[in-house]
Amino acid sequence: MSPHDDAPPFEDALAAMKLRGSVSLVVGNVPPEAYRRVSEQMLGDPSTGVERRRLLVVPDAERESALERLRATGRADPSYARVVTTDGTARSAVADDDGCSAPAVDRVDGSLGGVGGAVTDAIARFETVAGGLAPAELRVGVDAFAALNGGGTETAFGFLHVLGRQVRDADGMAHVRLARAYDSRVVRTLEPLCDAVVELRLDGYRLEQRWHLREEEIVSDWLPVDTPGGAP
Repeated sequence: MSPHDDAPPFEDALAAMKLRGSVSLVVGNVPPEAYRRVSEQMLGDPSTGVERRRLLVVPDAERESALERLRATGRADPSYARVVTTDGTARSAVADDDGCSAPAVDRVDGSLGGVGGAVTDAIARFETVAGGLAPAELRVGVDAFAALNGGGTETAFGFLHVLGRQVRDADGMAHVRLARAYDSRVVRTLEPLCDAVVELRLDGYRLEQRWHLREEEIVSDWLPVDTPGGAP
């Protein structure tokens, strides 16, 4: 690990991110199933007994995969698990909150306004049913960022700015997937909007992650993804 001398330890910095709310950009060219392992870790470990309110934003073709990820990481009813898909031509509810034991699914047109509005509504529903959200109770994962980034870096920058405000206001934690190298221009442009950038790589068959914590100026070692404490 290579922090500045006066920076807090890596574990303390991760704990602080949980308390204040945070956005992490997950980068690196790894297979989708490798990213999903990391995403599940960031959505929270259900074995701890702590229930988290989880929202995934995915392309419509990945809806079933998103539902599986939500079922693997906690309760799957709409009070705890929701999906926004981004390939619909108009906003529509695929599932609602009335007596449904599966995650709610909201299909939007994929525009910045459409996705942002759906995320706002989902967070508001979680806050209402929970009577307020505890720090790190809200977890948001965005797999559809590449489609939004198709509008250019300006669109991506605007989306991350809005998402960061929404998530930090709720003391939540979000992770956003961008399959680019850490030293790419788009990642360096977006990094100032994030609390952390998480690099992924495959070392043989082992999936590893390296964390860049912006505010604390800490860079972790390469850590096995399944190492306890390797992610919030």
